[in-house]
Amino acid sequence: MCFRFAAAFPHETILITSACPAKLQDAAHICSGFVKAQEEKMSGYITACLKSGVKSGEFRPVSVKAVSGILLAMINGLMRRSLKPDESKDLEEAAMEFCCAALCMKTEK
Repeated sequence: MCFRFAAAFPHETILITSACPAKLQDAAHICSGFVKAQEEKMSGYITACLKSGVKSGEFRPVSVKAVSGILLAMINGLMRRSLKPDESKDLEEAAMEFCCAALCMKTEK
């Protein structure tokens, strides 16, 4: 998911991951407002996905607020990591497997 977000918003992702971290301590700085807006977008998307998945029975019943915060922190961490292109696919797959194992209901075949 974070890789799709980074692909969809490449300029914002580069700004957040490279220029903003040192400036985030200043609430009046433009980067703080930008990062807050991006976090709200991502948090809203994650929350909606979790609520929908729990409601449909695809996901285990979880605390949507808590899990949304955990996933957002994980996504932020992954986006801040400097990855070599050949590592990105493996990391994306590992992150998806981890989230699926944690969230998805087991289905009998």
